[in-house]
Amino acid sequence: MSSSVDNVESINDDLSPVEICYTRTLPPALTLEHGFVKIEEEVDKLISNPPCCKSGILRFQVAVPPSAKALSWFCSQPQSSGVFPQFYFSNNNLDHPPTDSHSLDGVHGVSGIGAAVQFTGSSSASSDWSLIERYLSVDSPLIRAYGFIGINVDTGSSSIKHATDALYFLIPQIELDDYEGVSLLGATLAWDDYTICTFDKAIRSFKLSLYQASRENCHNNCVNYGFGKSSSVEDNKIQMVFLPVVHPILL
Repeated sequence: MSSSVDNVESINDDLSPVEICYTRTLPPALTLEHGFVKIEEEVDKLISNPPCCKSGILRFQVAVPPSAKALSWFCSQPQSSGVFPQFYFSNNNLDHPPTDSHSLDGVHGVSGIGAAVQFTGSSSASSDWSLIERYLSVDSPLIRAYGFIGINVDTGSSSIKHATDALYFLIPQIELDDYEGVSLLGATLAWDDYTICTFDKAIRSFKLSLYQASRENCHNNCVNYGFGKSSSVEDNKIQMVFLPVVHPILL
């Protein structure tokens, strides 16, 4: 069962940007664990003084030592988890790295846990793309959507399969990005009273993902990596894409 907010399958008439969108950068943390503490403290402050708007997306981020690697962190998550999805990809293994100005900007690898918001729909429907773009802003360029075009994702069974004209995108709740010489721990909270969930429900979902992500669960065998450790995949030709503010980029 997915612990993320409800899928956005119905389109609201108002496709204007969410009411509030910002990224808050916290002072660097000495360890990854300390980074999680800093983010949890910031979210607790938000809970004590919640925003009054009906929709929003907020990102908190903190630099952590480069020893905190996205792949290692992904592999440390429990094999059986109530938090879906979990994903990892490496930007270093691309045959043709993106050259677009909105590319991954020096990121070597990304791991994500949970979905602040997730979208299913048709890749040919402009309204579905517009709904995703409601949550993306040039003012917060590190709030990114990741997912698949031509792929149907069943969040109930954690399976993915080819489906013409389908799309699935998510903005992860907890994310660890590898850069040269530093790693960046990010946390994103999203809500919309009319389409996805209330602020209170978003907080409950976020807390569950944060609890799992911050626990040390080391496994000796790190064999499976990709989109969800328990996902059933028809073949290995599924390609993830990254959606910045304007256009999707193949990964």
